[in-house]
Amino acid sequence: MKNDQVFNIGVKKEVILAGGTINSPQILLLSGIGPKETLSKFNIPLIKDLPGVGKNLMNHVGLSLKFTLSKEPEVPELNWSSAMEYITERRGPLSSTGLSQGVGIINSKITPNSSYPDVQFFFYGYNAACPGTTRSNGNIYRRRRDIIISPIALQPRSQGYLTLKSTNPLDPPLMQPNYFKDEHELNVLIRASKIAYQLANTTLLREKYGIKPSKDWASECGNSMRPTNEFFRCVAQRYTEPENHQVGTCKMGTDSMSVVDPELRVYGITGLRVVDASVIPTLPRSNLQAPVLMIAERGMEFIRAAYAT
Repeated sequence: MKNDQVFNIGVKKEVILAGGTINSPQILLLSGIGPKETLSKFNIPLIKDLPGVGKNLMNHVGLSLKFTLSKEPEVPELNWSSAMEYITERRGPLSSTGLSQGVGIINSKITPNSSYPDVQFFFYGYNAACPGTTRSNGNIYRRRRDIIISPIALQPRSQGYLTLKSTNPLDPPLMQPNYFKDEHELNVLIRASKIAYQLANTTLLREKYGIKPSKDWASECGNSMRPTNEFFRCVAQRYTEPENHQVGTCKMGTDSMSVVDPELRVYGITGLRVVDASVIPTLPRSNLQAPVLMIAERGMEFIRAAYAT
């Protein structure tokens, strides 16, 4: 479909499906490839009963912890002073990338005898937000500069699923991620949150920046200045930070729930491969850019080898 026109494309050799973890299973389901009960529900003719399509959905998940830099100036974030600070020193709100400006990976030690990292910290610096027209006591709204530390669980055990909303390909699918269905992720994040507070309590950050937990942050969960395990548990459930690291909905493997074989070919369908993050059977302890590039490179080699003669 392009510019509201529908085109039919003929294929001589293969279709390469690269819609990603969300769209690839949706396209397979709409094409009659997937769990027969789902296809029957939507009156889609069954081409191949593959119960794993849309299942095994996994993602990294974490929470947000907010801290205030009490020794930094309390000023409107976007003004001439902020602009000059960036121009002359490359610091301040305008230096924000809009993404995390620092990353750390550690082992929470929740899993006994594990030597592998299972937590990733994202450090979010100043955000260049417009104060708008909000005024307080006749003055333009001002606030102190805040930062956010987000611990992310890198080895979640919870699995969700994805299914169709309708037979309209322009409707997004329905997704149930089941975050924290397994208590393991919550236990990891509670430990990681305590480590984040220890980082914020280092001498340099306290003396130079006056860092402290933001007073009213997540007040419905308790006292952020004296947090408990239940406080962190509540923050994880209310201020959940899911990453865009979804995998697994067309997983590669040889068991009954596998969708593609080790050369990314869809089981039972001639001339169809899935080449994207959906084929990853278990979630890596990392961001997904490098693994997805690797899958694309390997997929290219499989296709090249198949038609080399």
